[in-house]
Amino acid sequence: AGPMRMYSFFNGGPEIMQWFKDRGFYPWWTPEEMHIALWRPIAGWIASLEYRFWPEKAPWMHIQSIGWFALLAYFVAHYYRTMMGKSWLVGVATILFLMNGCLSLPVAWLANRHTLLALVFGILTLIAHDRWRKSEKSLWAFLSSLYLLLSVLSSESGIATVAYLLSYAVFIDTTPKKSRFLSCLPYLVIILGWRMVYNHLGYGAWGNAWYIDPVREPLRFAWASIERLPILLFGVFGYPNPEFVILLSPQATRIYSLCTALILGIGIYLLYPLGKQDRMAGFWAWSSLLSAIPFCAGIPDQRNMSFTTFGAIALFIVLIQNWREPRSSLPTHRGWLRFVRVWVWISCIIFGIINPLNTLGRPQLMSRAGKMFSSQLKIGNYESLAGKDIVLVNPILSPLSAYVITNQLLHDQIPPSYFRTLASGIDPLEIERVDEYTLRIHPQQGYYPPAG
Repeated sequence: AGPMRMYSFFNGGPEIMQWFKDRGFYPWWTPEEMHIALWRPIAGWIASLEYRFWPEKAPWMHIQSIGWFALLAYFVAHYYRTMMGKSWLVGVATILFLMNGCLSLPVAWLANRHTLLALVFGILTLIAHDRWRKSEKSLWAFLSSLYLLLSVLSSESGIATVAYLLSYAVFIDTTPKKSRFLSCLPYLVIILGWRMVYNHLGYGAWGNAWYIDPVREPLRFAWASIERLPILLFGVFGYPNPEFVILLSPQATRIYSLCTALILGIGIYLLYPLGKQDRMAGFWAWSSLLSAIPFCAGIPDQRNMSFTTFGAIALFIVLIQNWREPRSSLPTHRGWLRFVRVWVWISCIIFGIINPLNTLGRPQLMSRAGKMFSSQLKIGNYESLAGKDIVLVNPILSPLSAYVITNQLLHDQIPPSYFRTLASGIDPLEIERVDEYTLRIHPQQGYYPPAG
């Protein structure tokens, strides 16, 4: 319990798991060995302080999230200006990033604030690292290491910062190769030490379909990355958003992944001359690509893609700069220039129109989702049902009962003693009574139905 365990969902052992099953928090088919415990102590400590000082004042909690968002805006603008120089395009890049849908849930949803914290400390890491490599002052080396540690202690997503640090050593750092390599060692030691403590304290994820632990299941993670990485990158550079795949069947998801990989491959081939001649373009391109890999461990979701989007928008700006002032070393034939022009206009539509509109629609989407959950179960006054069993035959989502119970407890209503779900989903369900105490249940798509 406490801040250290705030993001631990399945880690109590068979007896505690059964207790939660009986009360409806988890469906009865949840595997006893399922383990999802995520170590995010900084996010947990900040939330615990909020509940200590203003436990019933949610607006104050959201004001703090807005404060972190304001800090992020300043640091993003600062780093963009440092890397790309003083230009009005830097302001455009900052605005496009801040209006992107990848930030809407981390800012608006308190439970997802850990991603925002990791991003703030991650950008600070990049700022301090750049100053260290340019000034060679040890203070900046210490601060960059400290910020990276704070980033991964806020959220596992902070590990994506390392992608930018490695790309910086390859494309931006002008010192000898040995010095560049040594500059990355402190960060690798921090990540290794963090992961060792993470494992020692019993954190991690296994026995579930939502998270893949790259350390415990490297082959499964590698296989999932082959399918998910093109989907994630296409969701950042193109449209629709990555979570679109939850509407698809497994076969359709694989086809969609192959199509996105094909489109991205063509784009990479055509942009290769720019990345080869412009070190800044290479830095942003490889940073975006590498930063997306850790997020293949989870179900594709736009709210996890802030680190990748940070680099993608900068790459878009670099492309505009090269389009407006082409270099003699770049291809000048009409086909390449036409491709660049088309890519710029498509990106303008995606980053400048579609993504901001998507961001504006996120609050309404969350509100509709909450109303949908509430409308799925209308059983009257909970006080009259205290001590009784409630059975849900086939709600759309299995967490529905947990949502309802938590909502009732939040409003000081007494929930039933037992709350059971037979199955979930929208597919046909066959129920057969074997005897007075036994039901045989046959969900058409199983208890963990595939997306779509």
